[in-house]
Amino acid sequence: NWLPVTNLPSFVRIIVSSLPDYPAGKNEPGFACLSQLHGTLKDEACLSEVEDIEDPRAVVEHLLGLQGRTITEEQMRAVLEAFARRSAGDMAGTPLWLTLVAHKAAKWRSDMRPPAIPSSVRELIVELFEDLAKLRGRKLVRKVLACLTRCKDGISVVEL
Repeated sequence: NWLPVTNLPSFVRIIVSSLPDYPAGKNEPGFACLSQLHGTLKDEACLSEVEDIEDPRAVVEHLLGLQGRTITEEQMRAVLEAFARRSAGDMAGTPLWLTLVAHKAAKWRSDMRPPAIPSSVRELIVELFEDLAKLRGRKLVRKVLACLTRCKDGISVVEL
C-alpha cells in the first residue's frame, strides 16, 4: 500500500527498484517486496528486470574515476572475482551491487590487500551501515535510520 499506483495522471511514471524476494533466515527477516510489486502492478509489461553488467571492469573504473580514485590490479582482480562468484539470487552483478562495491573500493589504499567482498547487495548495505556506525556512532545511525524509516512522505533536506 505504500506505492501510489492508482489514480495517477497519465504523464506520471514511477521507477522502483527492488531486491528479489528471499525467505527469513536465522537472524534475518524475510523479504517479499518484489512479489508485492507483482501483485500491485497487474500489467507485467510495467516490470523490467535489471540485466547483469557485461563489462564490470569498465563500470568500476568509471565509478572510481567519478570520485577521482583508482585501485590496483590486485584490488580490481578481487572485485572481478567477487563479480564472477555471484549467484542469481544475490543481485551481485547488477548496477547497484557494482556501485556499492566501487564505493567500498574507493576507500582502499593502494598498499591494502583487498578485503573480502560480499556477494549480495544486502550484505554490502549492512556493511555500509556498520561503517557509518563506526564513523558516526551506532546510536546516531540507528536513530537516523529509524527516523527515515518512519517518515511517511520522505524527508526534506532541511529536516535532514
